[in-house]
Amino acid sequence: MTGRGSILMRAKSAIETNKKGDRQSIVVTEIPYQVNKAKLIERIADLVREKTIEGISDLRDESDRDGMRIVIELKRGEVPEVILNNLYKHTQLQLELRHHHARHRRRPAEGDERCSRLIESFVDFRREVVRRRTEFELRKAEARYHILEGLKIALDHLDAVITLIRGSKTVPEARDGLMTQFGLSQIQSQAILDMQLQRLTGLERQKILDELAELLKTIERLRAILASERLLMQIIVDELKDGPRAVRRRSAHRDHRRRVRRAQHRGPDRRRRHGDHGQQHRLHQADGDLDRIATSGAAARAASACGRATRTSSATCSSPRRTPTS
Repeated sequence: MTGRGSILMRAKSAIETNKKGDRQSIVVTEIPYQVNKAKLIERIADLVREKTIEGISDLRDESDRDGMRIVIELKRGEVPEVILNNLYKHTQLQLELRHHHARHRRRPAEGDERCSRLIESFVDFRREVVRRRTEFELRKAEARYHILEGLKIALDHLDAVITLIRGSKTVPEARDGLMTQFGLSQIQSQAILDMQLQRLTGLERQKILDELAELLKTIERLRAILASERLLMQIIVDELKDGPRAVRRRSAHRDHRRRVRRAQHRGPDRRRRHGDHGQQHRLHQADGDLDRIATSGAAARAASACGRATRTSSATCSSPRRTPTS
């Protein structure tokens, strides 16, 4: 079993009869995925013009906000099924989508891979992906909540924390003292020691409280997803409906995180040096532009002066010399 195969995609169409009952039309309401409607209509018109397909009298695009509607009117006495089969053969109203499907499964299956089994495998794979992603987000949110809880305890006992840190000789001693006196973990104690003084203001304290409340809601939501198969499947359905938009959002978010990490890795000094170098390059470029402008301006003025001198000399030479009258 190679996992290779093909899926036949065909446009959704219907056969309608006009009010007089003497003519029939083929009405296309849906076309295969990634098929351009304008090019499809142009292709049908070319086939009629080249007489590859005969029996079509008119072709109209009646699509509007309510949906797609391509009307193919037939001549009297034509069989709609024959025309439709010819359209399937010569246009993109019917496409064969070839695929190489690597099935995600724990153990190999016997027999041919049917479409339903492929869909089941894909859903199982997406279920595992969403579950693992949710578990990762839950672990990340719980870790952040744990740190913020320690910061809140430190802000509630700010004077005692400052006294303990000032009385400690080394960082490990201060960390052990925080763990012993306030019942904090090592991660919480280290976060308190790394906390900047600006976090001690009332506004920053409120930010910590707001973030704690938001994280608590996020943790409850993620736990509810992991505990409910219905909620997990609903996420899979919503992501399938979003399609490329969700992929673009995740890709943009991932690229933004990468840029932030690279900027943090470079550090402020390197960014400043790069900024100064770029600024110097722009200044040198501007100086060169000014020199070129000044040079061109001087050349233009010189040319203008030469032109005036030339016109004056030529006028003098061409004008007759007057002789003084006695």
